[in-house]
Amino acid sequence: MDKHDLELLTEFCAEQRSNFNPNSWEHGSRIDSRPLAVTAHYLSMTSWYGHELELELIAESLLPGISDKRRFNSELKELAMDIPYLSATIRYRTEMRRVAEGTSPKFWPYVRASRSTQTTTGQSSLD
Repeated sequence: MDKHDLELLTEFCAEQRSNFNPNSWEHGSRIDSRPLAVTAHYLSMTSWYGHELELELIAESLLPGISDKRRFNSELKELAMDIPYLSATIRYRTEMRRVAEGTSPKFWPYVRASRSTQTTTGQSSLD
């Protein structure tokens, strides 16, 4: 999997985490169905992403048999997908989206402070 495709995939997954739409996985993505199915299956097994059942159904719909451990591992190897990097990047992009939206509890004090220092021109006094 090349870097550009990986960037598209991680951005798509981060967007879907907060605005989940099963139809986007099957019909609205610019990403090839194989890496999308492998990623959906992987995310269905995590405790942090959510939408486990829907993702498993999506993965099977995109690539029948992906739920089989051997098939999943084979696809990972063929696509040269780095799951730890994929996971970390999706988490990072998800958190950055939350920070930008002001919904991240980790950054609430910073977001509140920066919003309260904006002038009437919309520029922050910290600029």
